Amino acid sequence: MIYYGGTERSHSMWLIEASCYRRTFIFMNNYQFDKPFKTYDEMIELLQSRNMVITNSELTKHWLSDSSYYAVINGYKNYFHLNGNNFTNPVLIEEIYSLAVLDSLLSRTLLQAILTVELSLKPKVSYIVSKKYGVYTDYNNISGLDDPNDYFCAKNYRNAHDTKNTLLNLKKSLKNTILNRKNLSVTHYVDNHNHLPLWIAVNSFCLGQMIKFYQILKFSDKDYVANSLVFSPQLTIDEKKDFLISSLKILKEYRNKIAHGNQVFHSSVKGKLPKRFVLDLTNKKIAISDYNKGIGNNDRVSVILILLVLQRDFHRKLFCSTILSTLNLMKYVHIQGKSIMNMLGIPEQIIDIINDYSIQDK
Repeated sequence: MIYYGGTERSHSMWLIEASCYRRTFIFMNNYQFDKPFKTYDEMIELLQSRNMVITNSELTKHWLSDSSYYAVINGYKNYFHLNGNNFTNPVLIEEIYSLAVLDSLLSRTLLQAILTVELSLKPKVSYIVSKKYGVYTDYNNISGLDDPNDYFCAKNYRNAHDTKNTLLNLKKSLKNTILNRKNLSVTHYVDNHNHLPLWIAVNSFCLGQMIKFYQILKFSDKDYVANSLVFSPQLTIDEKKDFLISSLKILKEYRNKIAHGNQVFHSSVKGKLPKRFVLDLTNKKIAISDYNKGIGNNDRVSVILILLVLQRDFHRKLFCSTILSTLNLMKYVHIQGKSIMNMLGIPEQIIDIINDYSIQDK
């Protein structure tokens, strides 16, 4: 017998495995991969062969070392005229990196504001639930949904087909957080207090879980959350609730796109803001014809509008200031005769809309 890797093997088995390894080695060394490794110099040569102008090789190497070739070059090449994989007209490497940098600026601004909304949703849900249904849950009893003293008791929520599943998933997630000590505030309360209030437990829930939690609230409890989060006097309470759930679903998808390094330029998601909200909340600066072209449906314009409505005071002022700086750069930086805003299909009236909301907080 032969011992290989601490495991007893027969001689014939060892010969079979050695033969397989040898064939794999020969195959790998003779196989021509369609995307072989390239050095930075080889990447530059490839770009130049595709009609990209490299004015500074060392700076380009630095950019390529900081950013993925695929994410930057392949991610933005379609904004230029192409003939196959080649640029129809010469394109400066600086031009394509300008798009990448502005995408990054826009992404960071949107993500920060989305996180602000997420952090605001959690205490509003936990406040109304704690006020009406108490501060106790038996987090060790994952399947227990019948205790009237437990804020996760099913009777505290809508009588809907998905209510129990949502509550069970929340309790399972909370238990997993406790067992693996994933959240400092939850761990602290479990170790040092005789109960785990909901305003601490929600810190372990992601945005997707909070959306499902909000959806199973009783109608009167939803009213409180919607009134507390949607800062728009022209909307009725029912409209606020509709706007909030549509908005949160869109924000969740964009949050995930940005967090995973995906572009937000020309991005869209499955959800959609209803037309009446887009028209009313922009004072028709986004017109029906714009909406019918996709502007304000579920694109980055809709995300900006949502974040204007779901924030107020300092947070909205900060968001307005930051997003205006980025959009003004897009407006005044031109590539091959076009502003970046024009290239990316962002309507210039979004700047006026942001200014209108900014004035409200002065």
